[in-house]
Amino acid sequence: MIMNKRIISSMLAAIALTVGFTACSNDNDDSTATTVVPEAATTLELDSTHINAGVGEAASMNILKGGGDYKIFSEDTTIAKALLEGNTIKITTLKKGITGLVLSDKAGNYKRIEVKSMYMKIATNKDTYELSMKLGHNSAKGTIIATAGNGNYTAVSDNTGIVKVEKVSGDNIILSALKEGSANITITDMMGLSKTVKVTVVVSKIPFTQEEKEAIMKLVNPITVWDDAKYDNNPSNYYGATSGHILFDYWNAMYMHFFFEGDLTVGKKTQGKVKFVKDWGAPEQNFDNVEIEILKNDGKHVWGIASKVDPDYIHTGYFYVPIVK
Repeated sequence: MIMNKRIISSMLAAIALTVGFTACSNDNDDSTATTVVPEAATTLELDSTHINAGVGEAASMNILKGGGDYKIFSEDTTIAKALLEGNTIKITTLKKGITGLVLSDKAGNYKRIEVKSMYMKIATNKDTYELSMKLGHNSAKGTIIATAGNGNYTAVSDNTGIVKVEKVSGDNIILSALKEGSANITITDMMGLSKTVKVTVVVSKIPFTQEEKEAIMKLVNPITVWDDAKYDNNPSNYYGATSGHILFDYWNAMYMHFFFEGDLTVGKKTQGKVKFVKDWGAPEQNFDNVEIEILKNDGKHVWGIASKVDPDYIHTGYFYVPIVK
């Protein structure tokens, strides 16, 4: 009897141990637990970091990687505009300058793209330039204009004994011709682009170029000029135009007269003469057989030119004065 009780007690203990081990085993078994893996961060990648494009030209770049739902805007839409077509950014430049495009995605990534809109070559109003120097004169002025380029121009001559660069003013390269011959003028802009213009200086017996005539017809202040003598607007001066006569006078001590046959209508005149006193107390100088031409008459003023061609020298003059009624 006692023996049976011991057997039963041992069996109960064994069962208890088995249950205990099983419970412990279940508590430590995490094979069915869910593991949370952090989502990888997205990045925004493009096939280029910047764009260089000619003014008025189109360019594009591609989005290689990003969070989607892309948006783009231009920092200055007067320089460049951009739009998205899928993963392609299409850019159009409008004028010279530097700006940026800002690209974003739904993950909060941003990327700035620098856009340089520039001229890819320099253009000038003349590809070659024949600069006329009047017979007997030792200099002549000329101008080359940069019509396209990136500004901040410099210019150099490879033969300063023939043509030298007087100065550069904005888009204007102002030249001084010294004698017959040729020189190459190299113009460079701020981006390092260059263009060379060949300038040929020729001696001419033509008193006035068309450009010079046009400049004279734009004068707005009374003036008379003959060679290096000049009289311009001064309250003490008397000046005016009557039929056959152009006058600029300073107290009858210094003066300049242009005489001719005919009225003040536009055209060439005959019997032209010039008489003037250049400085106070200087002798009077006279020129006969002078060609005089009225270039413009607006009913209130006249603009004109005068010249005399000698074998080795061209004398030139011009005037702009009011008509005296």
